[in-house]
Amino acid sequence: MKFDPFLSDEPSIAPPTPGALLVRLSQLMGVFREAAPNANGVPSVPQKLASAREALLQAIENGEALGEVFGSAQHTLREIYAQTANLYDNDEARAHALLKLGFPDPRLIAAERVLPVDVSTVVCTHFKPEKQVFTTLSFAESHGATAYWLFEARYFDEERLLDAVVENYAPQFSRVRLPVGKHHLIIESRNPHYATRSEEFTIEVPAL
Repeated sequence: MKFDPFLSDEPSIAPPTPGALLVRLSQLMGVFREAAPNANGVPSVPQKLASAREALLQAIENGEALGEVFGSAQHTLREIYAQTANLYDNDEARAHALLKLGFPDPRLIAAERVLPVDVSTVVCTHFKPEKQVFTTLSFAESHGATAYWLFEARYFDEERLLDAVVENYAPQFSRVRLPVGKHHLIIESRNPHYATRSEEFTIEVPAL
């Protein structure tokens, strides 16, 4: 079975913005620089990635229209996904190789499953425009997700309660009002068919 990368709009395969595309190209360059699975089976991958990233950066720096160079760089990612996926006849070996490159298992895409958010990718920014401290959280996209919910875990003796805080369709929660102090948070990634929750993580909102 051959896998067509144009059947999916997964952000790891087809990043939707120039910034996200630059991040994915850089991530893959790092992986292939270290040790890509069966790198010999995907010819000239590091060179393709470097060329695509450089062309996109130059277009941004020169203030050029990004349509053509963006589409070309995105096509490079789709090619790498398809070439890697089609190297394997064994489903488990294919999934393992794609995971190393940050790509989803084709079976997951076909089943419309959603993976949990990797909480190690969460980045917090705090600012205080007036009297209230606001927090913005961003994180890496979850494979299969089309929306995200932020939950706060509150503990009362041995009881754990989850409060829904805010929802967003992008992997970001902006201007969240959280009191100063520690907060135990969970991110739920979901699509119209499935939902899954991340590990609990803790942030501390500073008194700016």
